[in-house]
Amino acid sequence: MEYKDIKLSPSRIKLTISDMTLLPSKSSTLQLIILAIFPSANVKLDTGIDINDYPESRIIISKLSIKIRISSMSESQTVANKLYWFKGYGLSLLLRLIPRPIIIIRLKNVNIEIEKVYLAPEPPVGYRTISEMNDMVLPFALPLVSTVTSNGLLRDDGDGTDRLGRPTQQSISESSRLPTFHQDYFLESIQTEDVSEATKLTFFVERWLDHAISQIKKKTNEKNVKKKSWHFQPKKDDDASELDESDNTKEEKEDNTSQSANNEETNTKQQQTYDEKMNNWISWSFTKLFHLLTLDIQQVSIIISGVGSDVVKLTREKYASSSETSHSSSSEATEVNLQLAKIPKSQRSLTVIGAESITLNFTPDLECNALLALVGLHVKVGTPATIGAVSSFASSSSITTTTAENDIPVYTWHTIVHPFNLLAEVKGILPFLIWAINYDHYWSSKFIGINLSVSTEVAVSLSSEHLHTVLLHLDDYTDPNSPFNRWIAWLRDVYRDKTLDISEEEKVEYRNNYARIMVEDGKKKKKKSKSANATTTNEDLSVATDTKLLTKEQLKDMEKRMTKYEIMSLRCYAMKKKWRIPKSNKDFEVFLRNIRSSICDRDNEDSATPMDETNLSPFQRVYATPLHALVTLIRENSSILAPRATIELSVSTLHIDFPYHTSTAQEVSSIPSSITVSGLYFGIDQENVLHVGNGDEKAGIDNKLDNPRPFLNLSLDIHAVKWDVVVDDDDMHVSEELPLFRDRSPLGIVYMVSSCCCLAKIINVVWCIVPYTDPLCFPSILLPRQYRVKTPCHRNTSFLLVCPLR
Repeated sequence: MEYKDIKLSPSRIKLTISDMTLLPSKSSTLQLIILAIFPSANVKLDTGIDINDYPESRIIISKLSIKIRISSMSESQTVANKLYWFKGYGLSLLLRLIPRPIIIIRLKNVNIEIEKVYLAPEPPVGYRTISEMNDMVLPFALPLVSTVTSNGLLRDDGDGTDRLGRPTQQSISESSRLPTFHQDYFLESIQTEDVSEATKLTFFVERWLDHAISQIKKKTNEKNVKKKSWHFQPKKDDDASELDESDNTKEEKEDNTSQSANNEETNTKQQQTYDEKMNNWISWSFTKLFHLLTLDIQQVSIIISGVGSDVVKLTREKYASSSETSHSSSSEATEVNLQLAKIPKSQRSLTVIGAESITLNFTPDLECNALLALVGLHVKVGTPATIGAVSSFASSSSITTTTAENDIPVYTWHTIVHPFNLLAEVKGILPFLIWAINYDHYWSSKFIGINLSVSTEVAVSLSSEHLHTVLLHLDDYTDPNSPFNRWIAWLRDVYRDKTLDISEEEKVEYRNNYARIMVEDGKKKKKKSKSANATTTNEDLSVATDTKLLTKEQLKDMEKRMTKYEIMSLRCYAMKKKWRIPKSNKDFEVFLRNIRSSICDRDNEDSATPMDETNLSPFQRVYATPLHALVTLIRENSSILAPRATIELSVSTLHIDFPYHTSTAQEVSSIPSSITVSGLYFGIDQENVLHVGNGDEKAGIDNKLDNPRPFLNLSLDIHAVKWDVVVDDDDMHVSEELPLFRDRSPLGIVYMVSSCCCLAKIINVVWCIVPYTDPLCFPSILLPRQYRVKTPCHRNTSFLLVCPLR
């Protein structure tokens, strides 16, 4: 972090830092955050690269201030809710007068500059050879490498090295002059993703079993308490009972209620698992923090620098014509991507997503919903004027041009989304944080929601050229064939073909040694007790005498050569005597019933459905052991899509403009038009298809299982729609392209839909997406992608008006 000045005022309890610059090359944490959001960003500074033409991504903050303000507790409404059990209002009034701190964080002029990268570095040794042996197509982000033979002819090694294994001069020069993807970070994540996922599932299995055992103990304790209270009730005489009932009824009721409440609280605290206690602490700490926190950001912008759509079209046309005689299609894409990577920053387009101010607060209740207010939210695209974009888009009214000062490039700006105000309420913040930090057994029963409300009018200008530029800058999410996505998919496939190779004998050795090592690790943690210090036998470790003993490091080396499905399958076989599912647990039975699956017999394990990437659907499977089904239950319930999630968007007025563009030889010029939508509402409601009723319900469960289960409900409500075709009198090209009446006057089209009642909805469309639960209907590999869509549509009144505009 670089900064110009830092000031600390103890009297005002305020810290101020001015002119901050955060560089990801100097901070590994910032590097991980940027790569998680923008994977193709330039986050490293290599030697030999011109930082003026190819700078790294950075975050610039002109001023950061952290201030602690003291206020009374009367500002918080949660204190009054928590003090309802106090007798009288004296203590409540006293606590309201106690001051509490409020942390205010303010930032001014925040610019997050993202520099896109289009080129991949040279892969590790052997990756090119494995790709050629398996007939894999090299990603076009990886430049072609050729070497010089003794005859002076160019020869493609396909490995980036010569016959002695040394890198060629051309590969060194290409990787040293241009920025590349962060290969070390992504290769490490690919190498550890299967092992880390299996480790997380193993941790969740142990936590699930602990919770199931604690629930059984809780039920048995409740039964014992009821029996004791029933057998040991004191007997009283008739006269004494009458006197007690007449004189001390109120006092006994109050004492009994207070004692029962205290007993219930102590019993629940004692019977809670470690994860439940930890989750309570996490919820409590974040609740206190959020109630004290306020974030205010003034003038924030996310600036993405990348190649514009016009440059991409010109480059593709240039090399497409030259590749018809000399190059193949793969080399053409590689050469085009290499030329795009060579374009410096001064000739690249900019996508700016900004806002005048962003304010973040949290509701004062126990739910702590996030309230996010964005003022002046807008999206615009800047094209360098040197490319000739000014002449192409000068007719648009939403374009402004910057001036050049001190060699700063001149940009022509086109506003795609004009400034508007947005209020967002994010629900379920605390459950999401608990799920991200620790194990939450009740995560699938939680609720997450986002409510977006736009109070002002929203104007959107959909220019095809500039909209294409935005999609190119966000191609990590919008284009599966982008340079980064093709390269990361190729890197993962080559790594799996090179590394994932384990024999059946090694699997048996892993299966026989995993339980032994887990038991040894568990006893090492319990050395304080005398029973744990006792010697262990082969029967306790569940290992045969002729089994080859392996170390923990050898098991880790084996895990690197297996997928997460193979690791968990072997662990289920190895731990079937230690991981025992309680027979009285209803969650497991309900899960098997809802997914219509079963457990195969012990002598018939070969007929079980294999656990691999081709059988991801949990429906109608035959599991080898109950633990295999438990792993599927935990994987589904711990997914981010397990709880119910809703997204609601309401816009009062939405204007969509389609601007006019001049026609070219290949394209037909578009007719300018605009669509105005009033009273827009769009909602998404996602539910978990695995939850069909509760375990105690018996009536109607079979019908619910047979009926289609809605997974995603989409709803669209519109109060009014207006579509206009706008004609510019000064532009003769538009008039010539429009249809004409017999008197040669141009034709204007207005399509309107309205309703007599202002509260009625003239368009109400609901989509219900239901996944297939029968894998026999479609191949299992296509099972998660098959959906049925129901679209009922209702409208009240509509009419089409055709009239001349002159």
